Amino acid sequence: MKRYELYLDESGEFGINDKNKELNPSLIGGILVLNGLNDEFAYKNILNGEKSHISTDRNKAKTPEEKKSISKKQLEILEKINNLGYEFVIFENIERKIMNSPNELYLSMMADGIANLMERLCIENPNEPISLTVKAAFKRIDPKKEFKNATEATIQLDEYEPIIIKKVKSKILQQEYYVTPDSNISFNLDSANLSYSLMLCDAVCNAYLTQDAFHFTSEQKNKLKNLFKNSKYIFKINREKYEIMLSKYLSHNKIVDSIFLAFEQTDKEKRKFITDLIAKNLDSMPLTQVQIQNDLLKMKIEEFLKIRGDMKYAEEFVTMVYNDICIKLKSDKFEIKKMKLDILLYILTVYTHEGKNLESEKVIQKCEEKIKFLKGDIAFFEYYNILKNRKSVFYIDCLAYSKSVDELSDLIKKNRDIKETLKNVTGDEDIKSNLLGKSLGTRLQAYTNMIRSQETQEKKEKIYEFAKKDWEEAVNCYSSKEDISREYIYRSNLECEMEKYEDALLYLYKSIFNDSKVTSSNVINNVKVLLNEILKSKPNIYFLNQLIKIMGESSKNNFGFAKNIFDVIDKSRVAKAIILGNQIADISINSTDLFDESKHIEITNQHPFELIYNYYGIYFANSKNIRLSKEFFRSAIQVANKTGSMTLEIYKIVVYANMYIYFKERCYLEDLIKCSNILFEKYYVTKNDMEYPSNKIIEDIKDFCNLIQDDQNSEEDIIFGANDLINLLRI
Repeated sequence: MKRYELYLDESGEFGINDKNKELNPSLIGGILVLNGLNDEFAYKNILNGEKSHISTDRNKAKTPEEKKSISKKQLEILEKINNLGYEFVIFENIERKIMNSPNELYLSMMADGIANLMERLCIENPNEPISLTVKAAFKRIDPKKEFKNATEATIQLDEYEPIIIKKVKSKILQQEYYVTPDSNISFNLDSANLSYSLMLCDAVCNAYLTQDAFHFTSEQKNKLKNLFKNSKYIFKINREKYEIMLSKYLSHNKIVDSIFLAFEQTDKEKRKFITDLIAKNLDSMPLTQVQIQNDLLKMKIEEFLKIRGDMKYAEEFVTMVYNDICIKLKSDKFEIKKMKLDILLYILTVYTHEGKNLESEKVIQKCEEKIKFLKGDIAFFEYYNILKNRKSVFYIDCLAYSKSVDELSDLIKKNRDIKETLKNVTGDEDIKSNLLGKSLGTRLQAYTNMIRSQETQEKKEKIYEFAKKDWEEAVNCYSSKEDISREYIYRSNLECEMEKYEDALLYLYKSIFNDSKVTSSNVINNVKVLLNEILKSKPNIYFLNQLIKIMGESSKNNFGFAKNIFDVIDKSRVAKAIILGNQIADISINSTDLFDESKHIEITNQHPFELIYNYYGIYFANSKNIRLSKEFFRSAIQVANKTGSMTLEIYKIVVYANMYIYFKERCYLEDLIKCSNILFEKYYVTKNDMEYPSNKIIEDIKDFCNLIQDDQNSEEDIIFGANDLINLLRI
């Protein structure tokens, strides 16, 4: 049981209908002391051994110097209270609520305040009963007369306990407040003119009520405001809805709901209040309960990333969890450290997905430092895998494909060894390994991105064979349909890079339908039939991105095949609702009024829309619809501008290079040069703790931009160079 002592005094006007708000509102306040810190001698020392009643002393003061002296003394008292680790407590009637009598209001405020405080203490100390001993100043009949004995109090001790405890218990039973079972409250009364502890409460109440008053200097006002600003136990009579919800969530260990409640707050102070409580609650939780909360939180984040695919929302959420909660956690418990690492890895996942390379690099360094605590634990290898894979994706984002392959090769070998060991132990030949599958899938993506920059067809074929082997092994590592489907989309992208567009569409079809009868020849003869089947299944945006990529890339040398894909998408309300938005899903993508002000594409500022719009730009350029082609290219640039990551800065260069190749307009070369300069200034790293893999790429872009500024180069040379640049910058 955790024991606290609460000392309370009153201030302001009780029970007066002050419509003009000329008088001070009613207030009860004081200090909260953890048992063991309670020391009447310490209270006496704070007051320098003097029996001092600040509010009375101020009323008696006659000269400005006396008033200044009292204000200085009052601030010193509060600073000493704060330095000793005591907490300020305030029950304020900021709404100026009134009741039938001053006593009724006083008792109601005290009951609400104590219930609030008890609930907060129970939330901060989960699974531990709270004992709260309240020592309150007698409420006098006439506050202006000197208090002589208890008979002059308007409320007696035998009235306090039954009335307030009854009110508090009633509120708890009605589930207005939560209090841990076996917690208790007891009362004592004393005079604020005689008790040192209550004299301190008088100084607290008066300071809180008059912190903006003229008798404090501006410097003193700032100090007072900061003291109270950091107080955790300031309560209003009427709680706000978010406070009620927070209490319900935390009292039932619903940490995830509490985190979402914080996320919804636009008011920084409210968010800080909630996240402070969440952090304190997590620090006090048993290990098993922390593990449960962490697992629930991870499930919710996985929903953002895999089901909803809303990266912007996910980024805001996970960064808030880390910055506003994780860094506040003081506990050194294993599960707390694990939670911090989990959230950092999710932040890294989001950053690598969005191509935020500078941010990714910093998070990788943090993860590599924090993962060390897991060494010696069986969980280390799983987290090591996750980090290695994310680091490899980071290298892909930086266009350092060989480095990504190198990063994964050793990891794949280790995972294969573990799989082989499990085969020997279990005797089962069909061992599944998500860890191995994930590593192979990531290396497959790195190989795929390397293909176009190869100088000869022979080199392309060699890398293609490496990638195919990784795909075949990866597919057999998974038992989940979702994981297998993802690998088929990767294979579709691989075939697309090799310009095998029928095969690319075949593997895309098989990512949804496991139909062995469908072959490449079926695809050629039945493109529209197969695509209509696909689109009926309501594929997600990443699937559609791959389909539109096949359409865009194939339009360069097989326009009839590309047009078949375009026609099916253009007639599919489902596909258009995802690509263009529900409000214009009935308009043809080929429509001349698509980009009219009244019926325009609502640009989506998240990945992969910059890719989708670019592929449409390529398709329309090859269909000779220059107007729509330019509009879609511009939309791709607009998305890249909104995201503002290094990878997308590079992608803008790809789009401008495409625009020059197709339209031969000098302005696009000028835009390309401008983008190159921005990229060089913002992202070129001359010295860094981690070798920055994209420096060589940025230098190559810069060299190309210098080349195209040379008037000696012909248009053919520039187009040739632009194509080389596009092949180099495969994203």
